[in-house]
Order: sequence, then C-alpha cells, then structure tokens
Amino acid sequence: MVLESQQQIYLTFQQSLQSFQAVYMTDRTSKLAIQPAFQTLRQIFQQQILTLDLDSLDPIEAAKVQSYHTEMNRQLRLMGMDTLFIQTAKQSTIANQRWEQVNDRLNTLIQYCNILLAG
Repeated sequence: MVLESQQQIYLTFQQSLQSFQAVYMTDRTSKLAIQPAFQTLRQIFQQQILTLDLDSLDPIEAAKVQSYHTEMNRQLRLMGMDTLFIQTAKQSTIANQRWEQVNDRLNTLIQYCNILLAG
C-alpha cells in the first residue's frame, strides 16, 4: 500500500509501538514515565508519518493510506488521554481499565502498521 521507500518509516514506528508495549504493559508500576514515553511515540508519528508525501501514490491508495493516518492519529489522541488518566487515577480498578485501553490501542496501531506494510 505504501511506497517501498516509505516502508522503513512505518516499520520504525511499529517497532517503537512494540517497544512501548513491551516496557509499559509488562511493568505497570511506571505510571509516571508513561506520559513522556507516549509523547515520544506521538512525536515520531507527527514528524515522520504525517509528513509523508502521498502524492506519488495512486489516488485510491493515497486515500486509503490517508484514512489509516487519520485513524492512527485518533487512536494516539485517545491513548494520550488514557495515559493522563493512568497518572491521575486514585483507584486501581480505573487505572487498570486505562492500562487495558492503552494496550488495545497499541495493538490496533500495530495492526494498522501491518496493513500499511503488507499492502
């Protein structure tokens, strides 16, 4: 779906997502560190993914990629809210729900990268 020259960018972002997942989903005691780590993910997405030139793609493919970018951006915005709630949660049940939502969003983002890379 994406150009071969762009695949490394998606692969790097996907690896960043997987690293974030491996660190923060296995050690949920680091709730204060999750927000800065999330901001790094968001920055990678904004600087490398959102700035990709889609004009060289077929218009139909470019529209598909753009829709994935839009959905990925939405998932990241929601994940940002989840990470803020994790930091401020007083009850462990609420924090655990947010941890699960973050994990689900990470899985979704990784799937989107897989689709873009496989296309």
